[in-house]
Amino acid sequence: MQNDHVGLRLLTEDDAPQLVAWMNDPQVTQFLLRWRPITLVQELEWIRGLYQRDTDHVFGIVTPEDTLIGTMGLHGIRWIDSTATTGACIGNTRF
Repeated sequence: MQNDHVGLRLLTEDDAPQLVAWMNDPQVTQFLLRWRPITLVQELEWIRGLYQRDTDHVFGIVTPEDTLIGTMGLHGIRWIDSTATTGACIGNTRF
């Protein structure tokens, strides 16, 4: 999905180092429910697990040039009820 300003794409293992940097940056995580540092190994496992679960879908938010600037997700999806919780994080503080 993409328009002239922003798009969504699947996260890949190549995104892990950037995601780790964001999740370990207090400026980025100050309003998230995170309280401890995360390692590259943990982030890689999380990304791999995304495609194993049917109840969570997380995408990378990207610029038209495919610069990753954040993530957007649906969590705790209840397909039978058509409900979920949504969450977004703009990790690239330039945006």
